[in-house]
Amino acid sequence: MRKSFLRNKKALSPIIATLLLVSISIAGVLVVYRFMNTVATASTTVLSLQTIDKQLKILSDGSAAFYISTKNVGNTELKVIEISIGNFTDTFATPEELRSGDTFTYSKVISPTQATFERGYEYPVIIKVKTPDGSVKVFQEIVKAE
Repeated sequence: MRKSFLRNKKALSPIIATLLLVSISIAGVLVVYRFMNTVATASTTVLSLQTIDKQLKILSDGSAAFYISTKNVGNTELKVIEISIGNFTDTFATPEELRSGDTFTYSKVISPTQATFERGYEYPVIIKVKTPDGSVKVFQEIVKAE
C-alpha cells in the first residue's frame, strides 16, 4: 500500500524548478548589488575644507580684524552655518552654500566688547557646516594674532 502511494505522487516539473532557482538567483544578485552600491556611495562622499588664507590682526583701538578664505575641496555641497574665533562666535541666519570647488571668504572686525585677542597668541578657528543629510561637521584651524 505504501509503495502505490509514492508512485502516484508527482514531483515538481523540471521547468518550474528551473524558474524557481533562476528567480532565487536573481533576487540574491539584486540584494548583493544594492548592498555594494550603498557601500560604494557612502565611501565616495568626501567632506573637506582647505584653508587658503587666514589672518587675525590686532588694531590700535583694541579691536581685531579677522579674515579667512577656505575652499570646498570635497565632492559634497556644504552650508557654512557658524564661525568661531577664540571666544567670539558668528552664527549665520542664512547659511553660506559651498558647492564643490567654491571658495568661502569671511572677514569681520571684532570689537573689544565682543572678544579680546592678544598679539602672539594662537586662537582656534572653528567652522561648522551642515551636510546635505542634515548632519553638522566641524573644521578647525589655528590662527596667530599679529
